[in-house]
Amino acid sequence: MGKAYEVDTRLRPDGSSGVLAVSVESFREYQMKRAWTWEHQALLRARPVCGDKNISEEFEEIRYEVLTKQRDPKKLFKEVWDMRQKLISQLSRKVAGLFHLKNDPGGLIDIEFIIQFLTLLHASSYPELIKWRAHLHFLNELERLGLINKDDASLLKTAYIEMRYTMHRLSLQEEKPLVKEVRFKEMREKVLNIWERLSKDFLSTNDSDKDQVR
Repeated sequence: MGKAYEVDTRLRPDGSSGVLAVSVESFREYQMKRAWTWEHQALLRARPVCGDKNISEEFEEIRYEVLTKQRDPKKLFKEVWDMRQKLISQLSRKVAGLFHLKNDPGGLIDIEFIIQFLTLLHASSYPELIKWRAHLHFLNELERLGLINKDDASLLKTAYIEMRYTMHRLSLQEEKPLVKEVRFKEMREKVLNIWERLSKDFLSTNDSDKDQVR
């Protein structure tokens, strides 16, 4: 017997100062009024896995209400961008000649954050987006609705699939998700180019973070 799911209790509402379990209404109030944007990014992927059917249905209603609310585009981008920068600075440990598939610039974190940003940005106008949970499903729907151009969508799909496949293969061999730096180099540059174009659209002209894309 092994683990079915790992739960990080630090990620509960109000963090380590919050109680381990909250009422459905408290969860709704937290998500609507106090949750950080990164928590809504996580909510995109969330689903009930066990328990009372009525609670599962209430959760789905709350998830829909939270994710389809109107958002300020520039504020949303800045908050997603800031979290991306924080994760890169905390998790990206550059090893000479190697690329970390998940944490380094142009890797899986960047691809996922781009998809999450676009989904949250457009969910109020296109609520059908949030019926999905997987990044590739979000991306397919964004492309179908014309919310991302076909070239960018194709690049993100290919990069995501190939990097995830490589990471899973390394994991099965009990190896770290590191490959030679030249691997996926062109894809990574194109992923960062998408960030750069988004930053021009959604970051203020006086925002120094624009210089930190790479």
